[in-house]
Amino acid sequence: MRIYFSISIIAVVLSIALSVKAGGMELLPGGSKAAARGGASAARPDDPMTLLLNPAGMALIPGVQLLINTDIPFLDMCVDPYGYYGWGTVRRTGVSEFGDSGEVEYDDNGDPIIGATYATDPMDKLCNSAGVIPFPHVALVIPVIDGLSIGLGFVTSTMMTGIQWGGSDGTIKTEDGGRPTPTRYQLIRQKVAFGLDPTVGVAYRPLHWLQVGLSLQAYMADVESRVVQANDPTTSPHADMLVDLSADDYFLPALNFSIHATPITSLELMLGFRWMDDFNGSGRVVHTTNTYQEGNATEREPFKNEPIILDKVRVPFPWSMTFAIRYAELYRQRRTAKEKWHTERDPLYHELWDIELDVTYSFNKRSGTASIGFEKEDAEIIFLNPEPESIPVNAATINQFNFDRHLKDTIAVRLGGSYSVFPRLASINTGVFFESRGVDPDYANIDLFAFQRIGIGVGILTSFGAFESITSYTHIFEEEVLVAPPEHDDYFNSSSRDATKGFDKRVGGSEGVVLEDPDAPSPSEADGVARLRQSALADRDPQRFGRVVNAGKYTGGYDIISLGLVYRF
Repeated sequence: MRIYFSISIIAVVLSIALSVKAGGMELLPGGSKAAARGGASAARPDDPMTLLLNPAGMALIPGVQLLINTDIPFLDMCVDPYGYYGWGTVRRTGVSEFGDSGEVEYDDNGDPIIGATYATDPMDKLCNSAGVIPFPHVALVIPVIDGLSIGLGFVTSTMMTGIQWGGSDGTIKTEDGGRPTPTRYQLIRQKVAFGLDPTVGVAYRPLHWLQVGLSLQAYMADVESRVVQANDPTTSPHADMLVDLSADDYFLPALNFSIHATPITSLELMLGFRWMDDFNGSGRVVHTTNTYQEGNATEREPFKNEPIILDKVRVPFPWSMTFAIRYAELYRQRRTAKEKWHTERDPLYHELWDIELDVTYSFNKRSGTASIGFEKEDAEIIFLNPEPESIPVNAATINQFNFDRHLKDTIAVRLGGSYSVFPRLASINTGVFFESRGVDPDYANIDLFAFQRIGIGVGILTSFGAFESITSYTHIFEEEVLVAPPEHDDYFNSSSRDATKGFDKRVGGSEGVVLEDPDAPSPSEADGVARLRQSALADRDPQRFGRVVNAGKYTGGYDIISLGLVYRF
């Protein structure tokens, strides 16, 4: 018997990715100026957020500055799955609280009546229903001596967190009554139970036109996910169970290094590199069996199993490189180095307008493969049917498991700038950006909306006394991605090498009829063909493998409101 925990691993991996940078999860570089300028703010180091974006720029900040900032992302993420609830229920032994998953009503011509039973009910569209989670930032920059500054705080990028699809128990409410969540094998919910990102940095100016800097971050994360896992390769709810996962790593270092140069008074250049260590933590998996049986005629109650301990959870994370160039039109010629221009630098005070181009290449592919190891003890998963039945989990045969998320390297191009409406008092900032697709569309799923994006931002920066405030808004358009279901194929043709084989579209069991979805595109019309398998705890039949579960239309868009305040001591 082979034991699979693939979907469980997906959920753990992607939950961890939420608390740090990962392909698709990062929406923007952090901070209100980045939100206003389409992310193009690395070459304008004029507030303490440069501790994250361009640590070398701390050497250009005059005097002690304190930043308090909040980024508030609103996530509009939806998926419209292709197919019917009866797809994949190839055996007529699936009675649950939703009825018999193999029952079909036919018309006079012998065709299935759409929507008459659970099996012929089209799967419902779902959208993320989690609450809004803000990203607070606090940073302080202190010039120690002329040309040497230090910074500290809690800063991070604006990312996607707080995701939930359907009800917390893996069900949804529809006009036809309760239904199991169509995307339950990918994800039900995920959250960061605890997350912290203390950051310290130092910047030095060896030449009047050159600065170098380094910041160190120590991420701490405790993350949780819930998914549904099948007992064997079927989509019948009677074989489903809830899986709760948690993993933690309380020291995940990251380094940000940058070089900042001002070859002429109106031109600034920046080159930065971000390195991040792998997530190397531990965790546990808890299976709750008989999940959907509560309250039905069989009176089976949910049963929570003992945790299965994961002694190794390893997730590589992306590295990235950024080049930025900025040109500014000055009110007056900058002072020379001998007159200590750098100790008085204030773009709002000295610049009429500026324009900046940032290009970031993210090495996401290196984070595509994750692995987990199990504690060297055997375990078992217990079912009540209604008598207890157990499935052994032999740690010796699954001590190490590797999983490929099929990520792609991405490139983001950001263009932004500002104009002083009221010189030295207020300016308008705006910007746009483009980011390429970060995942193979064949493996697109609700865990990772790493699709092509275009964003536009705007913000107002004002200065009053020792305070500077900025209010920003960004909207991000995400491409629509169509992932076609594979062609119909008898489930006995399933293959370990080709996930599209054995995709059975019959309803009514193995003796039923093929029911095509008229809304589903053909493989040639779609962006990809679904290849992401469900997790089946045990393959009882050597000719059957986990069913593909990610066919659907994926749509998304995001809004970010950001508020920032800087105080100059």
